[in-house]
Amino acid sequence: MVMTKTKTRVQLLVLADYASISKNGKLSINGIFDQIFSRKFPSKFLRMFLVAVVEGEPDETRDIDLRIISPEKKDILSPKKQKVRFGDNGRTNIIADIANLPLPVAGIYQIKILEGIRELASTSLRVIKVENNSGIRH
Repeated sequence: MVMTKTKTRVQLLVLADYASISKNGKLSINGIFDQIFSRKFPSKFLRMFLVAVVEGEPDETRDIDLRIISPEKKDILSPKKQKVRFGDNGRTNIIADIANLPLPVAGIYQIKILEGIRELASTSLRVIKVENNSGIRH
């Protein structure tokens, strides 16, 4: 019988105001969002958390890349490489604390998780330019 490796799959990928993992492995996510506002560009987003739940082969380690790509199709941070180890249930939680994210322009930013060249999942962050008297609160 030939054993085949389980393909790595992303079950959840979100951006949030805060995320943590408790001592007993429970994932907590606060303030999920997919759009932010800025009055001027270039700008920076002070802090956000990229959160993913990933499935793979139990007790195996894999290399995962996290990328954030601007509307101009440029990486706005160096790709973040992470080694992830799947638990005996074949799952792992990933939390990336991202501070001072550069936002060169308004538009849709792509957040991607890759294993090698294979894209496992993506989500988007819409960055919207607002006027000073727009009534939108941050």
